[in-house]
Amino acid sequence: MDKLTKYREIVRKVISEYTTHKPYHGQIDVGAIIDQYGSVKPQSQVK
Repeated sequence: MDKLTKYREIVRKVISEYTTHKPYHGQIDVGAIIDQYGSVKPQSQVK
C-alpha cells in the first residue's frame, strides 16, 4: 500500500468516526459522502 492510499484510508476512517457523533443542539442529521478517490462532501440537514 503506497503512502497516498494509506493516508486516504486514515482520513476516511477519521471522517466516518466524526459522522457517528450527533450535534448537541437541534435536530441535525450529519453524514459524509466519500468517493473512491478520497474527495469528501460533508452533508448536514436541519430538521
